[in-house]
Amino acid sequence: MSAHDDGVTPLITNVESPAHDLVSIVTSMLFSMHGELYKAIARQAHVIHESFVQTLQTSKTSYWLTELANRAGTST
Repeated sequence: MSAHDDGVTPLITNVESPAHDLVSIVTSMLFSMHGELYKAIARQAHVIHESFVQTLQTSKTSYWLTELANRAGTST
C-alpha cells in the first residue's frame, strides 16, 4: 500500500496553479490540502492494516498451539 502512495504523493500534494489568478491559486492550494489529507488517512489505514495482520498472525499461532495441546491431551 505505501509503495503506491509514495509514487503518487508528489502528484497530489504539489498541485501547481495553471494560472496566476486568485481562483487558480486557491483551487490548487485546495487540491494540495486534499492530497495532504489523503496522505494522513493513508498512513492511518496502513497502521491499522499492519495491526490487523499482526493480530491475525498471533491468533493463528495461538490457535495452532491450542490444537497441538488438545491433540496431545487426547492421545494419552
